[in-house]
Amino acid sequence: MAKYEIPAEVYKTAMPIIHLQSVLADINDENIEESKEIILNLKLTKTQTGLVYICQDILFNAKIHFNKIDIYSKFVLELCKDIPNLQQLVNAKLLLPATDSRTKCVHLRMLRYFFEHETISLDEIITGIANFPEQLSNQYMLFFLVFGKFIERKHPDVFREICVKVKNLKGLGPTYTSLRNHEFREIITRSAESDFKWQIPEETILYGYVKESIPYYIRSNNYQYVRNLSQQQLDDLYDFSPFDPIPFESGKCTLTQLASISGSFKSLRHIMSMKAKIRNTDSNGNSPAPYAIAGGSMPIIKSIHERMIEMDDFLPLAAHCRAIDAFEYILSLIDDETKKKELLNKSLLECATTNNLAILLVCISYGASLKTKNSEGQTAIHLAALNDNLFIAKILSMLPNFNPNVQDDAGDTPLHLAAKQGNIGIINFLIGLPSIKKDIKNNYGKTALDATKE
Repeated sequence: MAKYEIPAEVYKTAMPIIHLQSVLADINDENIEESKEIILNLKLTKTQTGLVYICQDILFNAKIHFNKIDIYSKFVLELCKDIPNLQQLVNAKLLLPATDSRTKCVHLRMLRYFFEHETISLDEIITGIANFPEQLSNQYMLFFLVFGKFIERKHPDVFREICVKVKNLKGLGPTYTSLRNHEFREIITRSAESDFKWQIPEETILYGYVKESIPYYIRSNNYQYVRNLSQQQLDDLYDFSPFDPIPFESGKCTLTQLASISGSFKSLRHIMSMKAKIRNTDSNGNSPAPYAIAGGSMPIIKSIHERMIEMDDFLPLAAHCRAIDAFEYILSLIDDETKKKELLNKSLLECATTNNLAILLVCISYGASLKTKNSEGQTAIHLAALNDNLFIAKILSMLPNFNPNVQDDAGDTPLHLAAKQGNIGIINFLIGLPSIKKDIKNNYGKTALDATKE
């Protein structure tokens, strides 16, 4: 039972954004033109702020719906026929250094798509990648895998420089491809020893799995292939490291998890029916439940729950993934009111981070508190400011108990965080609030203006 009636003006402000998010989340090959017309009719397309938001949300959806990256790339090209400057905004976002592996993979896959469709040049990509900090070693590796053959053909000197640079990077993590770290080093070495000629076979990787492999067919929802797998074939793939970096701490996963995140209900049912040597948890102890929630398939989520797998603690994950059907389903399973409130509060913070308006309103309506803090003492408005989520900030400001001057453990206000990130839209919005205090100092004696100067 909802505990708080959200004011009508909040819904009025939120609904256009929720509508946009819903349209973008459901894009597929069949409805691209229809979705494009809906987006073009929104007032958001008429302002720079709106275009920036559309750009952000497309990239977010590409991260969540990892197997639809090419569809979202195609959708951008279609939108750009009517909104030419959108491509420039998207390209600029894609060329920013990314600190998490999923973002790196998405950005490089989309850059590859736009490069192949001649909406970004190789020189622009090289210039962007050259600005990456040295510590982002995985991004160099992924860049090399995605664009190495093109650079080698057009810019052999640059190819040689990148090859040497990547080879010498220290502390490399996994490449998030079907190639592991030591194999990647070997390829770099082979390229160097063959007078820096490209040595990786073309088009071997899709979704990070070698084409024609069992994981590839499961990830691409090819049930006709999966149904003919033998028990021995399943046993041979006891576990493997997934390519898709997912929004929780995963380890080596099994085909069960892969089918869950892929939304392959038939494949999952077939694999689980086989008396094969398949673990129900990955190497970090995760059941298929978080994989299913990340995949967003309700039949799989319900099937897994029916097998007595606990779902309650994954409510914030559903919020992070914008899986509203999964969120409401899991919420309905939680009987303990104290636990429900705690999970709703955590989910509220996820919504503020990921710009999830629909689930944020659900959290608020069930009594989630705007005073909730994460491990760094940051509230929802802190996270909205940090992640440049202007519309979340606007909605939060319309709610009771909103405080734009709240300080985190470092003494930073939302205005401090927005200033540090250079999030101009959030800065202007916060400064315009009647209750804002611009001269608050953090634990280091710095005001938000000082943070801007830094």
